[in-house]
Amino acid sequence: MEESLRNVPIALVQHRWCIPILAETHRLGGARFAAYRGHLGISRDALTSTLSYLMELGLLERNSGYGHPLRPEYVATRHGSMIGPACVDLDDRIRHLGVEAIALRKWSLPVVGAVHGRQSSFALLRRRLRPITPRALSKSLVDLGAAALIRRDGETAHYALAPNGTILIPPLMDLCARFSGDQA
Repeated sequence: MEESLRNVPIALVQHRWCIPILAETHRLGGARFAAYRGHLGISRDALTSTLSYLMELGLLERNSGYGHPLRPEYVATRHGSMIGPACVDLDDRIRHLGVEAIALRKWSLPVVGAVHGRQSSFALLRRRLRPITPRALSKSLVDLGAAALIRRDGETAHYALAPNGTILIPPLMDLCARFSGDQA
């Protein structure tokens, strides 16, 4: 397994909307609140919460340098700009597969990353994904299986990526490298 995929940045999947918002920010070069809502179909509360969270992480900042001061634009910070292309690629692939509802849940992408590279038992995945609970891992595995992103070998009870799951690996690897600062 690629070491860079052992730990998909949990901070970026803590909120369901982090990856889509960072992708949209990169696509547009920054956006106002209403633009995010219109492009993503996100609720006001979820958007407010996720924007605040991304600003706390240091990935977005308010740019009130022009226009109406009560309607700031949100732009990527230097670190946010570094991971933007990987977020766009990942978001595009998730949308292309039509698995947004599953793939953007808190543990889905980390589980995909943990399964990548070799077949894995439940116990091994649990160790790789600490602090995941058994219930959260079980639910993620069932959901990812239903979305055809992973598969379970009935004889060995090991999990592996399905062909659709492998489609997510290149942008996940890129995102991990960029998030940790290994790439410019």
